[in-house]
Amino acid sequence: MRNGIQPYISGVDFIELRAPGGYGPDVLVVDVPPSEMAPHFQYGWEQKDKDRVTFNAP
Repeated sequence: MRNGIQPYISGVDFIELRAPGGYGPDVLVVDVPPSEMAPHFQYGWEQKDKDRVTFNAP
């Protein structure tokens, strides 16, 4: 996430919540603070044709 978002968003926190006793699904919380540099764009790769794909992430 930090490598594929432009412009860079600082202050992103990843919080892992493990299921009690290892039973049930674990949860990953991604806390993204507000940004004065919005909009941001997420860049990714389309594996089937290896073309660069851009997704707008307001």
